[in-house]
Amino acid sequence: MGEKLDFSIGSSTGVQPVNTTETTDWVLNFGSGNVNNNNRNNNNWVRPAAAIGNRVYAIPFESILEAYYDCTRHKRSKRQCIEFSLNYEAELVRLHEELCSGTYRPAKSSCFIVTHPVTREIIASAFRDRIVHHFIKMRLNALYEAWYHELGDVSKNCRKGEGPQSAIDELEAKIRAASDDYTKDCWVLSFDIYSYFMSIDKSILWEMMEQFIRDRYEGDDIDLLLWLVRTTAFHCPQRFCRKVSPPEAWNDLPPSKSLMHSDDNVGIAPGNLSSQDEANFYLTPLDHYIVKVKKFPGYVRFMDDGKVVSDNLDRLMELREAMGKFLDEQLRLKLHPRKVRIDHYSKGIKFVGYVLKPGRKYTTNRIIGHLYDTIYRYNRIAEQGDAEQYAERFVASINSYWGIMRHSNSYQRRVKSAGWISPIWFRYVYVAAGHEKLVLRQCYKPNYKARRMLKTRAHAGFFTPEMESLESL
Repeated sequence: MGEKLDFSIGSSTGVQPVNTTETTDWVLNFGSGNVNNNNRNNNNWVRPAAAIGNRVYAIPFESILEAYYDCTRHKRSKRQCIEFSLNYEAELVRLHEELCSGTYRPAKSSCFIVTHPVTREIIASAFRDRIVHHFIKMRLNALYEAWYHELGDVSKNCRKGEGPQSAIDELEAKIRAASDDYTKDCWVLSFDIYSYFMSIDKSILWEMMEQFIRDRYEGDDIDLLLWLVRTTAFHCPQRFCRKVSPPEAWNDLPPSKSLMHSDDNVGIAPGNLSSQDEANFYLTPLDHYIVKVKKFPGYVRFMDDGKVVSDNLDRLMELREAMGKFLDEQLRLKLHPRKVRIDHYSKGIKFVGYVLKPGRKYTTNRIIGHLYDTIYRYNRIAEQGDAEQYAERFVASINSYWGIMRHSNSYQRRVKSAGWISPIWFRYVYVAAGHEKLVLRQCYKPNYKARRMLKTRAHAGFFTPEMESLESL
């Protein structure tokens, strides 16, 4: 298996930096940490070394079944999950045979545009491919977690137990530490990667993933895992997808935000589970560079949105230049020119939906604006007489915003937003103490309504005549 990986960045003592002008393969040097670009367009498939009868890979069917159940968790009401589950035994057998024979290829994806909270292009894989993504994640997740922990847990996205709340709390703690509890000066370097998902180089990603898996994964199915990782990494869903949104929906989307305008070797689909994990992993060399090489302990990252806290303004300005050069040379990425800035902590630092100020934090105006848009939309529904039908969705939508606001100094804003709710809704909902959430009244909860229908035999109206005759027997 080789020695344990050292994802060090920059030149270690006695180790020469990789010469990026040579014509060898992409190499992520885990001794020096440099990434070497040479054979960027080598998209050949990984071929098996030997076959077992008609099989290339010997994997138990139970592992595919386990991935299927993991994939369907909390998704059983989704259309694609329901359609697949109608004949899931045969579909899983077919998928298993394709994996064993090495003939698996991703199916046609669905592509659509979302406009909330911002306009984005989403490419969602077919359900059978999502099972493969879960198969991969179930084997790599523990390795990812161990690696993130070695880097100081600076990455806060796509990880169990982490998220926006832990990210903003971590940033607040680092600002407190650097400013000696808001008594000294410190500054925050904010940065964002330009068109991150659409700029990820698949060749670099694959070389990083291959070396990482070969060093750390100890399962018997490592050859299959490597083949699947490469297959999903180099897949180009934009060349073979079904567009769900109308063609004019792409008119307002900049070309840099769409895979449709990307080279086949650049860009991954942000709608896939494997893409989220791979995108988070892709920036770990930058994490190592900032924390281990440049020695900045006050660093937090949420996907491609990062913050570096320091009481030395000159060092932050130096890091800003060095970081841009590192990203360009090692990962083929660019900093967003309008989203790289250095601010004094007292001016307010915007991060993951919050604005952090000394001793307090607020919800951003964009989230507040979306909350009022949601209230206005549901008020119109109530005025049309459909409040009872949409009551459960209304509660879930408002509580999603209030849940975010509850972690900030936003009590008055929650009270004010409740005042914009139409009185019609309060026949079906009420506000809990402290304006922490909306609660659906008992008589309108689905379970209560179902029990009431059974007691009053109102459910008989949904039966066909044949079913009514059977019920009377």
